[in-house]
Amino acid sequence: MSMPYIGEVRMFAIPFAPRHWTDCSGQQVAINQNQALFALLGTVFGGNGTTTFGLPDYRGRTPLGIGTDPGSGLTYNSGQTGGLENVTLITSQLPQHNHLFFAQNDTGTLANPNPPAGSNICAKPDSGFYYVAPDSNLTTLAADVLSETGGSQPHSNLQPSLVLRFSIALQGVFPSRN
Repeated sequence: MSMPYIGEVRMFAIPFAPRHWTDCSGQQVAINQNQALFALLGTVFGGNGTTTFGLPDYRGRTPLGIGTDPGSGLTYNSGQTGGLENVTLITSQLPQHNHLFFAQNDTGTLANPNPPAGSNICAKPDSGFYYVAPDSNLTTLAADVLSETGGSQPHSNLQPSLVLRFSIALQGVFPSRN
């Protein structure tokens, strides 16, 4: 393996961090034992900046490039975290849609055999009678005619993934700027 840059992060398929590397699991490390790495990272990933500094934490995270996304205009800074493993959608996040409503404009024969004149009788489709009136006959329904549906439970927001070990080089070549 070629000599890494100090602070370089690599993915490994082996079950341990190689010599002179350590896992990127958000741990705090001593500045006096890792001065070159501290000079590069500072306290971007935590630590008090006097005796300790933090390493990146890739557990349960995906890497994202630093800078401003030209499409969304969002800016991503080094060390910034984001995203959610589970999301509960709210009504405004659902696509616009409609629901079929089944009704019949006849004299009732079930629970109320004599509804008031002009009433629309509603029935479940499996009971055999349902009718969709032409658009010209539409009328506004009371707010409580259709009930809400759904359980407002969070759903997984995770993309398909393959777990690998992210490790950071503690020793190697000190990188220079362009």
